[in-house]
Order: sequence, then structure tokens, then C-alpha cells
Amino acid sequence: MDGKIKTVLLLLVLTSVLLAGCSGGQPESEGEGVGAAETTPTEPPSGGSSNPYDTANEVSPPSEAADIHNMVKSILESVFGGAKLTGYLSGQGTGGKGISLVYVVRDPIDSAKIQELKNRIASQGYTSLYGGMEDNSFGFQFMKDNNVLLVGGEIDTHEITVVWGQGS
Repeated sequence: MDGKIKTVLLLLVLTSVLLAGCSGGQPESEGEGVGAAETTPTEPPSGGSSNPYDTANEVSPPSEAADIHNMVKSILESVFGGAKLTGYLSGQGTGGKGISLVYVVRDPIDSAKIQELKNRIASQGYTSLYGGMEDNSFGFQFMKDNNVLLVGGEIDTHEITVVWGQGS
């Protein structure tokens, strides 16, 4: 199985585990539960800009993701010259809360920028638990207090997925 598939599967499994564990049963109150915003395609229209960042439509994060979004977006903007949140999936229940955020970044992802991204997340008090790069894919898991942060994507693309979970 190639690295791209491994990374995508890892992120999908971890996202579903976080959100399934977090939403465990009935929402805590009406209006809470799982919410989603559609992701914006990152392929430019024919004849358009060659950078997906230029054509991506930014969405607002849900209120429960405001803190993590502000931290992550600030880091992504400093490392990649710009970042737009293009989609999310969130859930909250008796087990905690979880959110998956999809960003399109201005500069293409490369190994040096991945290392800088990892270092900047660590500078926010997160400890790197595991992760790395394989073929054209990367994925890292961080922990801070009772919070898990996963970051992944592919080299030479413009899309980064961030998964954050908090236990209750």
C-alpha cells in the first residue's frame, strides 16, 4: 500500500474514531452534535489560476473550533504564506468533542515546510507523539493536556487536514 493511501486511511480512521468516540450517543443539548460544511474543490477551473488557494472559497469555523482554528490558521499562514479553511466536520457529545478542518494553503507543501509546521505546533505546547513522511504523504500526531491534534497531507499539493479531539 503506498504512503498516500496509508496517510489518507490513517486520517479517516482517526477522524472517525475521534468523532464516534466524541459523539457517543445523544447530543448534550439540541443544536449540538455533528455538523459539516462542504469542502471546496482545490482543482482550478480550466483556464483559471494554477494555484488552488486563489480559487478556494473560505468558510467560517464552527464556534466550538474557534480556538484551534485560530491557532492552526495562524501557523499555516506563517509557514505557507496564506491559508483558507475550506471545510470541516465537527461533533460533540458525552465523550468529548472532535473536529476535522480542511485548509488550502498558498504555497505548495514541501518537506522543509512540514518540518517548520511541526516545530511551530510544538512551540504551542503540543508534544509530537508519532508521525513522519513516506513517499509523498505526511502525517503527525500531537498531544497537549487532554487534546489530540493530527496533521496530514501530501507533498506538492495545497491541502492540509487537521483533526483535533478533546476528551471530557
